[in-house]
Amino acid sequence: PGVGVTVPLRPENGPPISRGDRVTLWLTTKACRAVVLLSGVAVQSVGKASGSAFGAELGSVLQLRVSAAEAQRVVSALDLPDAVLRAGVLADGQQPDSAATDLSRCDGPRP
Repeated sequence: PGVGVTVPLRPENGPPISRGDRVTLWLTTKACRAVVLLSGVAVQSVGKASGSAFGAELGSVLQLRVSAAEAQRVVSALDLPDAVLRAGVLADGQQPDSAATDLSRCDGPRP
């Protein structure tokens, strides 16, 4: 059970990640720094993203299975202006961090 979500990662925004790794994702925008988006989520699969122009390497695409609320939080985060997602792999036995439930402060001031 759960919702599949796709998370794009630039090469500089995370270590090598493999299927089965448990990851923490952090969101950074101009208005907030390093907010935990998800933590302790198992990676279902990893793909390589590439651009069509000159075959440029754009990073990885993570497939995750999460709750509906977590999927909505990821989609909302990716929709924020200047959103950057970073990932880290949890070590065996490492407890996940608490995820932020409200990302509204990361949207920044409205004109």
